[in-house]
Amino acid sequence: MASNKKRGSSKAGKAVKVAFKQDWSIGKASAEADQQLLDACFVDTGALEQLIDTDSNASIVLGRVGAGKSALLSQIESRNKRVSRIDPSLFSIKYICNSSALEFVSELGVKLDPLFQALWKHVLCVEYIRIRFNIKSEKDANNVWTQITNYFPANDVKRLAYDYFREFGGVEFWQTTEVRLKEIDQKLERQITTDLNISSDIIKAGAKGARSLTESQRVEVVNNAKTFINNIHMAALQNVVSALAEMDEGNHGAKYFIVIDDLDTEWADTEVRHRLIRALIESIRRFRPIRQLKIVVAMRVDLLESVVETTRDAGLQLEKLEDFFLRLSWTDQELKQLIDLRINHALKSKYTRAKLEFYDIFPREVRQKVTLDYILEKTLKRPRDAILFVNECFKSASGRTEMTPILVQDAYRNYSASRRLSILEEWNDVYPDLKDHLDFVSGWKSRTQFKDISIHQINKQLLKYFGKDASKDPVSASMVKLVNAKGDVSAAYEASAQLQKLLYALFAVGAVGFIFPPANHVVWAGNQFGGMSETAIDLETVVVIHPMLANALGVNVNA
Repeated sequence: MASNKKRGSSKAGKAVKVAFKQDWSIGKASAEADQQLLDACFVDTGALEQLIDTDSNASIVLGRVGAGKSALLSQIESRNKRVSRIDPSLFSIKYICNSSALEFVSELGVKLDPLFQALWKHVLCVEYIRIRFNIKSEKDANNVWTQITNYFPANDVKRLAYDYFREFGGVEFWQTTEVRLKEIDQKLERQITTDLNISSDIIKAGAKGARSLTESQRVEVVNNAKTFINNIHMAALQNVVSALAEMDEGNHGAKYFIVIDDLDTEWADTEVRHRLIRALIESIRRFRPIRQLKIVVAMRVDLLESVVETTRDAGLQLEKLEDFFLRLSWTDQELKQLIDLRINHALKSKYTRAKLEFYDIFPREVRQKVTLDYILEKTLKRPRDAILFVNECFKSASGRTEMTPILVQDAYRNYSASRRLSILEEWNDVYPDLKDHLDFVSGWKSRTQFKDISIHQINKQLLKYFGKDASKDPVSASMVKLVNAKGDVSAAYEASAQLQKLLYALFAVGAVGFIFPPANHVVWAGNQFGGMSETAIDLETVVVIHPMLANALGVNVNA
């Protein structure tokens, strides 16, 4: 390892020459596996301050994979005493998915959104009561029940809240989510069988039973079920929230947090999961009357996009929720600070007691660029990318005593390949055929004008969509229609505007950016949902391959 003088540092003296090791690391890919470094090297971009401010509506943390969402939730937990974490996988999902009555009415087109909202409100009330009154035992629960029952019957609004508590468990209210689901399910089944004279065996057959109904039966069941679903104690639940808010008006200074993460994992069937997430988004704002409570949810930008797309008929209006979104972004300076902190904390104990900085270990330049700039331009400006690139550099230098520019370039090639695989995984729900879409720009120059895309390239790409008629990928669906309409793909050039959908998808995932003449700067996708329309891409638009993926896509950028 070269001296600090050569690296340009005057603080640390001369570093001891020690061979790099493959297991050297400045962090893991996930916040959960990186807790020690996360606590010691946390860099606040201002987001944490907004989240712990209970007077701020900012509640839904939006960012791409690796942008620091889970890290923020972890910091809320470590810095506050009254925090409850809800695991969506424990949200009685199996019961919902296995309910024959719910499957029966859902198959008939009855939307379950009011039910899902009621369930979230129930669960959030449960968690707030648990942390607000510090319930840890049955004795605690009995004492709290006494407080609630003494307070609520004062007027009609509070009495409705009290009635809800009493109906769903009494003193065991906070243990009854699944019990409540079962009761709703049973009531729905009884109502359909008794009022409409539909056999319980047909209902228990679920979707199959729904398809066996006559048209007149379908109409009756739908109308009956809609009325039932739309009146599942929504008013009473909101009265519970209002009563809890009024009860705590004098509780100045106290702060309580409910955090929810891992919504992007496979904790339920995709459609059910999206409906539940949409219901959660709607429910969060209903709890704002309780000013000392903050419900904080981490959500990927692409997940929000999928939820909006698949639940569009449910009336989700993002503009009304904008005040609740906190969109994560990082500056180069913040990322540089993060890398320096992690290098110092993770590595200095391995060979020196002196404070370490980036250039105590890395060369000043790579490819005539400042090394940190070289690294950061090949990221999507999120912590995970920068951490993984530096880790790849350590692997590349394993067994050597100096990090050279050539070793950093070698690391980039491995890093680029891994980032391509990561993007395919990250966006699989939205673009399941993304691998095919990425192939379209493989081997391109780093910058290509839309009008210069050849007929040969278009035809070659269209061939990839034969046999994908059943694909759920919106780009593939568009391309299949184009292929089927033309028959002969060699005649498809006049329909090249369809490529807008493909290029926009690549833009959304971060694979490409655009230059819109006469401007000469590159526009990259950030965290702004729906920030640009695909129709903005015209023949003069220049497509720019992101340096992060350039090597993996065979693009020559002299990296």
